[in-house]
Amino acid sequence: MAVAISRYLRCLYTSWQTLRASRLTTAALSRDDKWKWSHMLHEGCKHNDMQTTMEAFQNLAHNGYEPGQNSVSAVLHVCGERGDPAAFQLVDEYIRSKDSVWRDNEQLCNSLVQYKCKVGDYLGARDNFQEMQAKKLKIRHGAIWMLLDEVVYRQDSAYAEELLKMCVEIGVPTPIGEHLLQLAVTSGHSALATDLMATYANMRQRVEREVAYRFVDWLNSCFPGRYEVKSPVGISKSGVCSGCGHHLNSNVLTATEHQLLLDHTSNMMSMEANSFQNNRCYVVEGHRLGDMVRHERQFTAVVDGLNVAHISQTRANPNLLLAVLRQLSRQCPKVLVIARRHLAEMDRGKLEQNQRLLRSSNIHCFFTENRVADDCYFLYSSFLSGPNTWFVSNDALRDHLATLPPHLQAIFRKWKRSRQVGVTVNPITFQYPNGYDEVVQWTQSNWHLPLESGDWLCGSQRQS
Repeated sequence: MAVAISRYLRCLYTSWQTLRASRLTTAALSRDDKWKWSHMLHEGCKHNDMQTTMEAFQNLAHNGYEPGQNSVSAVLHVCGERGDPAAFQLVDEYIRSKDSVWRDNEQLCNSLVQYKCKVGDYLGARDNFQEMQAKKLKIRHGAIWMLLDEVVYRQDSAYAEELLKMCVEIGVPTPIGEHLLQLAVTSGHSALATDLMATYANMRQRVEREVAYRFVDWLNSCFPGRYEVKSPVGISKSGVCSGCGHHLNSNVLTATEHQLLLDHTSNMMSMEANSFQNNRCYVVEGHRLGDMVRHERQFTAVVDGLNVAHISQTRANPNLLLAVLRQLSRQCPKVLVIARRHLAEMDRGKLEQNQRLLRSSNIHCFFTENRVADDCYFLYSSFLSGPNTWFVSNDALRDHLATLPPHLQAIFRKWKRSRQVGVTVNPITFQYPNGYDEVVQWTQSNWHLPLESGDWLCGSQRQS
């Protein structure tokens, strides 16, 4: 009896092991298959290989592997590039078989608009675009630009003007700008050209030379013989145009614009403090900086110490920073330099040892912890110190600009162009900004366009 039970249990154990092994093998094969087809899908998309892409897509879909939204968006891109409506039909049916979460996915909706623009389905692209607007989905720049390009091709100037209003906060690529101005010429739609120039002005973008040439065509077409165009023209430091004698607008921030930037950087300081586990010391550090700026009233200049110390150097040079500060103190009565603590400790603490000497020249030092992102410190200090404070740095601040909400990007660019001072060495010199606003400007009698080359185009009414 005992032997029989033992044999039965042994057989049962053997069967269980066999079943477990078969299940593990099946699962492993399934994972391998999924990886293989997913890899094929993305390789096909990468090389615009329609056949490989659709074979992988169908194998994934038919075997219940559910291609994700990123994969489907990539397939739509290939469908558009290759212009394959049959393949698109398969993908579209797959999307429609999903729930509303899929159908309302921003990435997929944007990809659909772009696909229909690529294959010339203008009405379909417009319908999808308007659905996205109705659902308040985020519309990506690429989708707007592609639809705008298609609108120009279809000579739909009224809808082009409507779409252009959406570009006020994202700018317009050069080819589309050229096409829009060409459409303004052929259709006689003057508002289209002025709206485009307003977009450049709001985004504080310089105008590409090709767009400027098209703009001159538009002036001559809509106002024949009225304007005299000169390019390039010089602008004096005070903002007087050498072509027509007109004074360009000042680049000084308004009180409202300055307050918006100060509020934003104040929020940045609190977010920076909360980005570390042990945040108490960073909260204290932020308060200490604010108290210092308020106590000293207005600083004439705030210096990005680490950036200046790295000018033409692979390694930070405290001696170079000290030389720049001494030179700057002759032009600015009160200076604040902000740097990370490791810079103060370099070269046996040379910068820290010279603090008393610097203080006698009205140069104040503030050293942050090494881990912090110091951008928010010198920006906060600059705005808190007042609208007339110079910011001394060669940093273009592109990373910070990219994180700003659209309504602040133009204001931040205006502040940079009006208050940021560049530094060069051998000899040490400072490049102060011009006293005029370097954006597209116009009145009833003249136009002034800043070109990417640094020159200006002037279009002024001829004297009768």
